[in-house]
Amino acid sequence: MNSIWADKVGKPKVGYEELEQCVFQIKSDWGSINQLVSLDFHGKDRESAIVKFLSGIGVQLEFDIFHLRTRTGGNELIAVGHYVMASNNLYQQLNIKQTKFIKYVTVIQEMYNPIPYHNKTHAADVA
Repeated sequence: MNSIWADKVGKPKVGYEELEQCVFQIKSDWGSINQLVSLDFHGKDRESAIVKFLSGIGVQLEFDIFHLRTRTGGNELIAVGHYVMASNNLYQQLNIKQTKFIKYVTVIQEMYNPIPYHNKTHAADVA
């Protein structure tokens, strides 16, 4: 296990400094991630195609996670996590900073291996 993620006995150690170090190592498309994060689910963007699509999470039995992967440029896990947090007002209720949460989910998303089944798309689908 990478020393960024665990100490010598395997206990997780992901403080803010470690999170920032991991974020700098990621080669994600931060432009598309920032577009996702800046969506106003309850206000000006609620009629946009992506917000309408995300509103099917937890409602539509046949939610197409592969379509979401395409629409978000491969950032489906970030999109689902942010949508669930923002649309349910969980950032405020749980006192979680949105920027820190997005960085954390981005690190998680990037750590998934590109294998056919247990990957970031599967994680977003079961979330």
